[in-house]
Amino acid sequence: MKQELDQSVLAHVRMMCARKGNVTEPLIAPSSCVPGDFVEMESVNRSPVDTLNNKKRLIHRMSIHFMTNDKKQATYKGTNLWFVRDKGVILAPTLTGAYIK
Repeated sequence: MKQELDQSVLAHVRMMCARKGNVTEPLIAPSSCVPGDFVEMESVNRSPVDTLNNKKRLIHRMSIHFMTNDKKQATYKGTNLWFVRDKGVILAPTLTGAYIK
């Protein structure tokens, strides 16, 4: 991930959070995860794209479909679980039916 300047602080990472009403919680990765592990989505092809048009802002169009299900699991379009291969599923601590940003 490229570095970005966020409110005068150089950032190298992004934190995904579940939000419902006035409650916001950071998503939790499996405890065996280490920095650099890839988060994947079921049934979503992870092949790299040679050229990406930044003006299309693909992540923003996809993010409207990021939600937690009734088991507090992070999903894409309600069924595609977010997971780290051989380690487990990404979870929200308490929120169900929450949007993920």
